[in-house]
Amino acid sequence: NFLMNKAGVITFDKIVSFLIQIVLGIYAYTVYLFKLFVPYPTSPLYPPPASLQAWYWLVAAIAFIVLIGALAVRRNYRYVTFGMLFFTFNILLIPFASAVGDSTFINDRYTYVAYIGLFFIVAMVMQELSEKYPSSGVPIKVVAVILLAVFSALTIKYIPVWKNSETLWSHVIKKYPHRIPIAYLNRGHFFYNHNQSGRALEDFNTAIEINPHYLQAYMNRGLIYLKVNDFENALKDYNSILDLMRPYDTSGNVLNPAVSDALGNRGLIYSGMGQYEKALNDLDLAVKLNPANPVNYLNRAFVYHKLGRIGEARADVLAAEKMGAAADPVSRELLKR
Repeated sequence: NFLMNKAGVITFDKIVSFLIQIVLGIYAYTVYLFKLFVPYPTSPLYPPPASLQAWYWLVAAIAFIVLIGALAVRRNYRYVTFGMLFFTFNILLIPFASAVGDSTFINDRYTYVAYIGLFFIVAMVMQELSEKYPSSGVPIKVVAVILLAVFSALTIKYIPVWKNSETLWSHVIKKYPHRIPIAYLNRGHFFYNHNQSGRALEDFNTAIEINPHYLQAYMNRGLIYLKVNDFENALKDYNSILDLMRPYDTSGNVLNPAVSDALGNRGLIYSGMGQYEKALNDLDLAVKLNPANPVNYLNRAFVYHKLGRIGEARADVLAAEKMGAAADPVSRELLKR
């Protein structure tokens, strides 16, 4: 049996794209400000808008004016300047966090630290009003308690959404159907890990419909096809993956060693279809790109065995065992010959 791998030039378009990202970023900044006071229907992720509307520029201008205003009052209201700068600098980190993980437009969980700056401003304003107008102390406290109760109730109501990956990503999908491919991908992961391959396959199909270049969705769907020996569909998916994710550039330099897993799995597919020479070609390149993965050595040993190249098969089994892999009974038999 086989083992599965887990899987320059500045142009006008780039400049326009960069400017759009800035406007959307400032728009998101304003939304975060607004959501502090009015947490309208929440979602773990928010999809980017389909197009850049004119009013986004207006909102971006408002955000700029608010920030400049906070800086302008730094002599008389230093706490406002400090709170806004604290919020702003922490919000500026969000694009980097998003780029590393999931591609998101607005992501509430990245604001938890940033909001400390805004809550600091609110607390200082309440304190200053109480000191300047002693009679307002009780009303301010009453308002604070009411707001705390309302926000606490909203939080408690939102807790069940985070029960598990199914409830979390189903919530996102319900709010933004066919808009956020990673929601379908992650829910598909949950279904697959809970032996619901059929439902997982549906979610991976939808993720690919939304984003036809979604590598991880192709990989996951291909693994499902491979698991049920649907080699024809699995081969289509892994061909798509390797079309999108080339191992070499035109100079022959390695672009992405991670493509080794995709090549290894396509090698599995070719072998399952009895096309051992094609399987060997893929597994050879998979080993070359990632020589530290014992899975590909064991799979290549099986292919060598089928091609009658017993000595090379034995060498691959030994290499895999030196890496700490446990050879299956068929592979161990090769060591006795």
